[in-house]
Amino acid sequence: MTLSAFGRCRAARLGVFPLAAALAALASSPARAASAWATGLHARARLVPGGQADGVRYAGLEILLDRGFKTFWRDPGEAGMPPAVDWSASRNAAAVDVLWPVPRRMTEAGDVVFGYEDRVVLPLRVVPADPRSPVALRLRLDYGVCNDICIPVRADLSLTLPADTAAVGDPQVAEAVAASPRPVRLGEGPLTVLGAVPERPGLAGRLFVAVRVRVPSGDRADLFVSAPPGWLLLPPPRPLPEAPGTVLFRIPVLERPPAGADRLPLSLILASPGQRPVTTEANLDTREWSR
Repeated sequence: MTLSAFGRCRAARLGVFPLAAALAALASSPARAASAWATGLHARARLVPGGQADGVRYAGLEILLDRGFKTFWRDPGEAGMPPAVDWSASRNAAAVDVLWPVPRRMTEAGDVVFGYEDRVVLPLRVVPADPRSPVALRLRLDYGVCNDICIPVRADLSLTLPADTAAVGDPQVAEAVAASPRPVRLGEGPLTVLGAVPERPGLAGRLFVAVRVRVPSGDRADLFVSAPPGWLLLPPPRPLPEAPGTVLFRIPVLERPPAGADRLPLSLILASPGQRPVTTEANLDTREWSR
């Protein structure tokens, strides 16, 4: 079971957000021990237990960075190194989903990149194969740590999540789960992605994906898009205002797979100040681009 930055770590319909309060209640007691730190150049990482609710176990991948350094979101943008997360050595883990926090939009040598500075906790949703037995998480993490240059860092981490429903988690995991983007359908809720469509090829064959979003009260919005391997979408530029409370992002498509790729599945995170971020899945029909 291998999970990369471009893997389809879908949080939609997982129902984790009503459980954040349950995790927080469990976290009010002393927490179980985290894993040992794996220290690399300018960064260190560890696994943190997060308790469980409704048969699902939670943990966190905590990364601490030296001042001035950054690491990257699942899709790093125009530069940077996407994290590669391998759980294949784990035992009794039917699925491990990363609930990616909203990244920051930053610059790296003039390129726009998406990532995290200082410290980040990536919430992990773990489904056991056998609910009656502990889950032995075994993680091989390869990630980039960047300042003026990017340094590849490897961390091998392990943590056992007990089967005991009263097991106590670290409160920072509950906080990270509560802050993670909320899964919604297209058009659902006040802050939402209304639709995503491929535009007709423009001059010189340039390709764009048009994403319309609804933003309450006309607040500022930012969009983060992750595409599967073989596709390269440039970071969304500033949105264009349309009707009141609606804006349009036109996302340039720089690379795409060879002929025959007629679908483009996208994971989109929409964030706006003062609003809980949302995450949406869209599956675009791109057959017109192949004509």
